[in-house]
Amino acid sequence: MTKCTQYICAAVILLLASAGCQQPQNKPFRPSIEGIKITDLAPIDQEPLPRQIQFEITTFELPAQNYPEIEKAFDIMPDTGIAYNNKKMFTVNGFRAATGNQQIWPNMAKAFRTARVRKVFTSKLIIFDTQGDRIDVNMIDRPIEAFYIDAENHDTGIHLPPGTAAFKIRALSPQPGETAAVVNITAMHKKYSSSSLIPADKKISETPFDFTSMRMELAQGDYLLLGCTQYSYQHLEVKNLFFNFAGDYPMPFKNTDTVTIDLGYHIQNNVPLVRLYMFLCTRVDK
Repeated sequence: MTKCTQYICAAVILLLASAGCQQPQNKPFRPSIEGIKITDLAPIDQEPLPRQIQFEITTFELPAQNYPEIEKAFDIMPDTGIAYNNKKMFTVNGFRAATGNQQIWPNMAKAFRTARVRKVFTSKLIIFDTQGDRIDVNMIDRPIEAFYIDAENHDTGIHLPPGTAAFKIRALSPQPGETAAVVNITAMHKKYSSSSLIPADKKISETPFDFTSMRMELAQGDYLLLGCTQYSYQHLEVKNLFFNFAGDYPMPFKNTDTVTIDLGYHIQNNVPLVRLYMFLCTRVDK
């Protein structure tokens, strides 16, 4: 073997040895879609959310001296679609209710302007199908004795601890082919206990005023207007927890001349006030 041949053999041996010592290169991972069916890519089944009914609840107030204008508005609104638990007790205890829709609203808005009604606040409420919730309207900071007229026309007192006057609202989504939810509203007293000795699910106790309970059907855009028959504050009636108050209110300056001139408004203290509640249905899941 010549030296040249020896050099060539040595070079080949070194080249083979070098190739054998190299580590294999890591190739980037690419997931294989071979064998995967389109049904394998479908989302995991989830339980559908319960149907919901949404409300926008607005509290209005106005001077009691202007309330006859609102009574006229009530007169043009129907209450035939309302099923009362006890209509006689509902009425004799000073509660009044009527339903309306977008077609009736312009007449209502005119009455509101004439009576100088102002909006106090608006709350939004979402109620899941068959469930219920509360809307608080008045804080009661001391024990009181409230009165109502019972089914036998007797003046009856009920002791209420510190708590909140509220409305309990329940709703049921429409049946197939229908568009209106079945809504139940009841005035109530709610007591909350902060004691650590009471279990969480027992901290809230409710005292419903069953004679105020009513049921109606509301579709999206329909509303219930809830108020009182007249202002009275001779003694603490149940209705006064919800409708009759006294507070500051912008009142017009009185004219002393025979010619009526707009003199603007001033804040008058301790004005007898009446509150109204509008329950506007803004969404109904079918």
